[in-house]
Amino acid sequence: MATGLAVATSLMPVSWLAWTSGLATVVRVPVQPLAQAGVKVSHWLRPAADVAGESEALRERSDQLETTRALLHGARLQIDSLLEEIAVMQGVRSLRPGVEITPIVARVTGRPPDRAGGPVRINAGTRHGVVAGAIVVYRGGHLFGRVADGVSRLSSSVVPVTDGSIGLIEGVLLPGDDPVADVRSRPHIQFIADGRGGLAGDLDREVVINAGDTVLLADSSWPDSAQGLVIGYVWSVEPKDLQPLLNRVTVRPKFHGRRVASVTVIIERFTEPVGAGP
Repeated sequence: MATGLAVATSLMPVSWLAWTSGLATVVRVPVQPLAQAGVKVSHWLRPAADVAGESEALRERSDQLETTRALLHGARLQIDSLLEEIAVMQGVRSLRPGVEITPIVARVTGRPPDRAGGPVRINAGTRHGVVAGAIVVYRGGHLFGRVADGVSRLSSSVVPVTDGSIGLIEGVLLPGDDPVADVRSRPHIQFIADGRGGLAGDLDREVVINAGDTVLLADSSWPDSAQGLVIGYVWSVEPKDLQPLLNRVTVRPKFHGRRVASVTVIIERFTEPVGAGP
């Protein structure tokens, strides 16, 4: 019956339905206060246009502040790195008065895809004075590697010290708790790349060595200005199963090629020392 009434009502002329406005008013009376309260709550939860605009401006200023702060910290770190490199180069110059050393700072533009590492590409070449075989350092006192053959005009490749093509490399061990110990009385060890981003070598088990000890370059096949640079730090010392009188020593560089953004190429030019005779 209700359905029939609804159909019949819908077929009536509009003028016949004036009575429904009164019913709508009766229904709207209890509902309207609730609707008005909902509107007020929605306005309270949602800021007005001008307030929202102010919030957006504050967010933009906050983002700008964070960006500026990051740039400031980055610049300070770069300055500290350059000062460290300058100090190391000045020390090398004071020890070798007959050699003119020119540092060339270059950015790393290409990295090896494999985890173990490999040659990296830098944006410095013959135009900047880079030559094959030049040593490359990072943060002043850390040996990174050597410039590979085939230097182009604007770029070159650097072979990290942990790359297998470097071959054997000799270092001297310093205790971690005494980094200024006399290297002349410290044990030497030969390392070779272990294929996992580090170096490995064998050492007599009677030699006291601990994880964290420092390994400095002491290899006559490298340029004199590279001697004493940090190769890395002892990562592990484990006895060899088949050679019980030897320990297997693993060394890891502090800075890996995949994470280095810039390096310094050291260019040497031999000059006659002041006061040297013919």
